[in-house]
Amino acid sequence: AQLALLQDGGDEEALREGLLALFKQTLAPDDLKAYIARFPDFDDEEAQDEALDWAEKKGSLLKASRLFVALGQRERAARALVNRSDEIKGAYRRDYLEIADLLQDKHPLAAALIFRKFVEIAVSLSNAYDYQEAALYFLALAEMDRHIDDYEGHATHSVFADYMRSEYRLNSSFW
Repeated sequence: AQLALLQDGGDEEALREGLLALFKQTLAPDDLKAYIARFPDFDDEEAQDEALDWAEKKGSLLKASRLFVALGQRERAARALVNRSDEIKGAYRRDYLEIADLLQDKHPLAAALIFRKFVEIAVSLSNAYDYQEAALYFLALAEMDRHIDDYEGHATHSVFADYMRSEYRLNSSFW
């Protein structure tokens, strides 16, 4: 409603600010389009780049990842996930796993970091219900390791596997 009032009032700068604030909240492709549509040619590209840079570095990681996938910018989604992997939350497991499946072939490190998070959650909670799925992800991690040349500061698969076995050695039903 406020955006409609701003649009009717003709205050273009305030409208842009309002649209940008809305985009930062939702990280929705349609809100990005509405925001950049308010700029003249060439300025719209710069506005879009700045908005996407903000999303990659500061926006909700899950929403940003979805946005980049929707825009066909999987490399950017992967980069955000690799750089901010500590923000991956277990409450959104299914959402993140869908993204990992989309990134796995061309961006295996990003997918591996998502898989790792959920393997560790399943094992740490000693949730036998999730063990089967976690075991499949753990096996997938070993396969993905062959396709990851650079772990970009993250632990290699063998270091992660050793950590898991050491940290959760009492969870013998998983191993």
